[in-house]
Amino acid sequence: MEGFSLLSVLILFGAAQGLILVIAINRIKNRNRDANRILSAFILLISLVLLSRLVYVEGVSIWTAYPHLFLIPDIPLLLYGPIFYFYIRSLLMEPQAPAVKWWVHFIPAALHILLMSFYLLESRAAYFQRLVEGDLWEVPYVGFIALGQMAIYLWMSYRIFNTYRKRISNKVSFNYSLKYLQVFFLLTAICWLAWFYSSFASLARLIPAFAFIDYNFAWVSLSFTTFILAYFAMSQQEIFKLNPQVKKYEGSSLSGEALKEIEKKLLFVMQTQKPYLNKTLTLGQLAELIAVHQKDLSQVINAKFGMNFFDFINSYRVAEFKALACQEKYRHLTVLAIAYDAGFNSKTTFNTAFKKFTGITPVEYLKIKD
Repeated sequence: MEGFSLLSVLILFGAAQGLILVIAINRIKNRNRDANRILSAFILLISLVLLSRLVYVEGVSIWTAYPHLFLIPDIPLLLYGPIFYFYIRSLLMEPQAPAVKWWVHFIPAALHILLMSFYLLESRAAYFQRLVEGDLWEVPYVGFIALGQMAIYLWMSYRIFNTYRKRISNKVSFNYSLKYLQVFFLLTAICWLAWFYSSFASLARLIPAFAFIDYNFAWVSLSFTTFILAYFAMSQQEIFKLNPQVKKYEGSSLSGEALKEIEKKLLFVMQTQKPYLNKTLTLGQLAELIAVHQKDLSQVINAKFGMNFFDFINSYRVAEFKALACQEKYRHLTVLAIAYDAGFNSKTTFNTAFKKFTGITPVEYLKIKD
């Protein structure tokens, strides 16, 4: 890579990592096929654009010979938003028909590609001359349209995520996908902001342009997106897998409404009667409290909360421990004593559950709290 700048090296590795990531997430056992396919399309777009940017900077002769390659970053401009939106939907929403048929979301992208075909029909010499003279009417106007469209889809996607987060936080103290999605939203937002700032700074000169916060910053952000997603693919593969209950309860006679009704009863009992304080609570005992069959209760816990019975109960116990530890009358007690009052029956179970749901040890939590 002699002669390559640090920026070009980062872009090259980001593009290559994206291609490797697409292969990796589609080879995961019991993978979430629908969500992973949408994510793969999103990552492939990023890798394609990164590679075209690399060729543009490091291989000017290639662009001279094939000037239509200049169109590669512009063709998918109106695809990012809808693909991102459908990926979030596929992860966080139960399968259902969208309010608007899926293909309607891609009409702007299809029209844009149709308009871009005008340039594709030009000869290489004619289009190269157009590039030299800057006679590209769709740039920057389509870029601004794409910025607006992406902002709308980010907002729509975040509404879905926020609704999901509130629903989960009212039920359990932890969910594995939240951190991943928070990081994913943050990276996407950073890319959008860099793109937005650079577009206005280079066009209008109404806002100051900084040496680093320019289009290069957007390219680096895109590269880091593939790196971060690769990290999650290696360290938390469950994010890219189907929830176990999809296969386990296939053929169940419970309807969606029945699942929601049992879920409602379960939450009411957990909040009002606190059965998790019973150190020997079993699935059968909890099912009896709710007056449902224990197999149906197990399905609801798996389907609605994404965890098994013991993790579900321990998540409430961890939340109870945190609530008790904040009370003055418990300050004189040992950590283990408070854990027992929260429903745990052993030090090992408590420490393991607390670290699993909070990411830190109980002692570390108490130090931070104080």
